[in-house]
This record gives sequence, C-alpha cells and structure tokens, in this order.
Amino acid sequence: DARGTSRGRLAFIMVEAYQNILRHRAVLPPQVERGEGRSLFLLRCGSDGQQVVVAVNPVKKSDVMGLRSALHRLHGMDPSQLKNLFLSGLQHTPDQPRRGAGLGLIEMARRSGSDLGYTLRGLGPDHELFILAVRLGSERAYDGVLTEAAVLHGTVVQQDLLLLHIGERPVPVQEAVLRMMEEDMDDRTGRAGLRGRAYLAANGCLGDAPEGSARYLCVLTREGEHNSLTVGREMDRRSADAMVQRVRSAGTCDRSELDRRYRNALLKRGDADEGADLLDLSRLAVEPLESEAFPTEDGRSLVMVRAIF
Repeated sequence: DARGTSRGRLAFIMVEAYQNILRHRAVLPPQVERGEGRSLFLLRCGSDGQQVVVAVNPVKKSDVMGLRSALHRLHGMDPSQLKNLFLSGLQHTPDQPRRGAGLGLIEMARRSGSDLGYTLRGLGPDHELFILAVRLGSERAYDGVLTEAAVLHGTVVQQDLLLLHIGERPVPVQEAVLRMMEEDMDDRTGRAGLRGRAYLAANGCLGDAPEGSARYLCVLTREGEHNSLTVGREMDRRSADAMVQRVRSAGTCDRSELDRRYRNALLKRGDADEGADLLDLSRLAVEPLESEAFPTEDGRSLVMVRAIF
C-alpha cells in the first residue's frame, strides 16, 4: 500500500538484485549448485513500511576483492555523488564485461537511499557465497538482516525449499505466487499445471475457514521427483480441529470414493462441510494428506496441511 514512487524504487531494486543471481553468479557443479551453493532471492516487507531485498549467489574468490572494493567505495555517498559515479561509469567503462554489476550496485544504493549491506561465506576452495541486502528505510540494522538471511539460506538448503510466502494474500499476491509456481520451479513444463492446481486447491481449502487469520503460509519443496506443498493459517481452535479432521477423513478414501465425493461437492450434494478444494487436493496427491494444528500464544491454532504430488 506504499506510494507509487516507493513501489517503483522497490521494483527497480528487486530487478537489480535479481541480476546478481541471473547474470553474475558463478557456475558451480550441479550437486553444489542445488546444495550449499544455491542462490536465494528474498523480499521482506514490514508493517512500518520498511522493505528489505536480499540476493544470495556464489561468486569466484578471484572476484571478491573487486566486489569488496566496489561496495566499500559506495559507503557513505550521498545521492548526487552516486548519480555522478553512475554517469561516470557509463562513460568510461564500456569495455568491461562485468561493468553491469558495479553500475547495478550504484543504482541500488542511490534508489534505496541507504548504504548496501553484505557478507561473504566460505564455499569450497574456489568460491564464496555473496549475501547482498538492500533496505528501503533505516529501521532495521544490516547485521540482523544478514544473519537472518544466512539462517534462511541454510534452511533452504536443508529442506530443498523452492518457494516460500508468508503474509497476507490479496489477489495480486496470489497471482504472482501462482505464476512462480507454474513457471519458475523447474524445467519440467508438464508439471506446471499440476503445481498451479495444487496451489489453488490448497489455499482454497484453508480459505473456507470463517475465523481464520488474513496471514497465510505457503511452502513448496522438492521431494525427489515430486513436490511437497504445505499451507498454513491461524484460526480459532474449534475451526482448526474441524479442519484437521476433514483433512484426515479425506486421506482415508480411495480414488473412486474421492472422485465421487468431489463430484458431489461440485454439485452441492451430500456433506455441506466438505469442500471441493480439499477433495481436489487429495485427488492430486500421491500420498494421503497430512494435517496438524499447533497451539499459538494467543489461544488460537496454526493449522498446517501438506500434500505430496
């Protein structure tokens, strides 16, 4: 809900930060690239208007000194100095194949109105993991941002996590996450529609709860040749217990029974409490759905539903 100028600055910074991953990451062996050397893109939006963009990607150790020098040079510069440095870079470095990385750093610092934060972590004998953070607003210190980013990166590696969204999900957010589900997960285009359908069904079954929170959790991971999709939402304990029971009930049905109940739900016949989205998610899954409700500090419950498909 920020002003258009703020959204424009954030969009520019997101694109420039993502270029580090798309254009400037070092090439690694496949097992390392999908493991401890994998890239990560992160956007965090605070309720106070603070936004933080983080990009994590491997770099060659031979490039680290130049990278440190470029970032150190930008520290403490005001917008006019950054603008002049950017224009100078355009005029005097046309023959440098990696000049875009330096110019991108300059523009991110200028558009954000803040110094850039970064850290480097060891990644074998020839590479390091470069963690870059860009903030709009100065409320959050970079030390905490970079520490959290490193912890999240470790979780991504351990869980083989492909996509995570936590927060409110107005229609534009749902559309953006749906596009990522369908288009950006892997090269198996035949699974794009399956991932999108599972995402819509999973969020639909949680969206039926009348007393649920506006904030949702959505996690997509890789499970060998399959995907695991987990969705969550906080709601009152009675609704949470009822949701868990509905999910477990669907997990006891064979395919023919699921198809019958799904048709009845579409036609508004039979059990009025049984939603078509939950049954459709069960039909897509290769294993019975899992569900649990976890108590929260405010006396409610966080309901989690997991499907492997």
